[in-house]
Amino acid sequence: MKFKATLTTLLILLSTQFATSASADDRQEKWDLAWRTLYEENRPLKAIGDLDSLMKTGWIHTNTFAQFYAFTGNLIETEFLAHAYLAEDIVDPPIELICEAYMRIPATEAIMDVARNAKLVMMNENHYSPLHRAFASQVIGVLRPIGFSLFGAETFSEVVAERSDRLTSPTLDLGVYSAEPMFGDLIRHAIAQGYVLFPYEQTAAQLVDGVDENTRRAVREQSQAANIKRVIDDNADKLVFIYGTHIRKTPGNGSNTMMAYRLQQLTGIEPISIDQTGGTPSSARRYQTPLYRGVERCGKLDYPVALRKRDGTYLARDGYDITIFFPHTNYSIGGRPDWLISIGGRA
Repeated sequence: MKFKATLTTLLILLSTQFATSASADDRQEKWDLAWRTLYEENRPLKAIGDLDSLMKTGWIHTNTFAQFYAFTGNLIETEFLAHAYLAEDIVDPPIELICEAYMRIPATEAIMDVARNAKLVMMNENHYSPLHRAFASQVIGVLRPIGFSLFGAETFSEVVAERSDRLTSPTLDLGVYSAEPMFGDLIRHAIAQGYVLFPYEQTAAQLVDGVDENTRRAVREQSQAANIKRVIDDNADKLVFIYGTHIRKTPGNGSNTMMAYRLQQLTGIEPISIDQTGGTPSSARRYQTPLYRGVERCGKLDYPVALRKRDGTYLARDGYDITIFFPHTNYSIGGRPDWLISIGGRA
């Protein structure tokens, strides 16, 4: 099955996060068990229990486990798992901003501004953050009326390409994270709005054996870029939205050069790169980016915003065109995050 091949590829891509004491056969057997429980039997809580045992024995990283634990809806614990590797005492100072130099613009309005004349728009996410997927549902809603019609996501499996012309609702085999409720909603909204979905993740055929970790990462970035280029070439008159990670546009050192820069080199098209991760608050100060803490010093955030400079450009981390800043999450409504209503549209 092509979806199982996609999950096997994911295991290989995550293999650098496994302890070396675990044999490849043991890892594959336990991963397969969790895969069958989640994607064949539709028993996410049991699958998460299986993955929990892998994490506790050091076979997967806590951040990897957090990406699946987010399926439970327990977002406070998810955040703890995602950041468990951080040292308690390391907190970079906030970036100093001249607050008067920026105007707060509602996030979707700012995105329409930067995307209006673009051929290619990209937006990142934390794989453990349903908030980012809820906001992405809003973003595709404002991009569709200005002509965007192709939607590629890092999580999509090759099954998406096979069914793109007859998709009516999200299914578990569309992607690794499609089982997460807010990602399912994102897919549902995209289908309803007439987007054509496509995958671009590195395929099993693009994996390279016998290479070091840095080379493996570089091959993955280049493969993603090549896969998106193929879609662009086949749809020269279409506007494209990309949702995943790897969208920093500045060149790095070898494997740190991400897909977005490589794609621009391949196509000559400079994408608009929207950063969610740098503007997302956390429950603990040490988790937050220096940029977010600098923006916080300029006043409380009540809704998602971007900060526009006097020259019309937007405040952003290096390598991005615009960073979206979210307010802190309030869990006072029965322990559920308040953004489920304000951004996710749920009661």
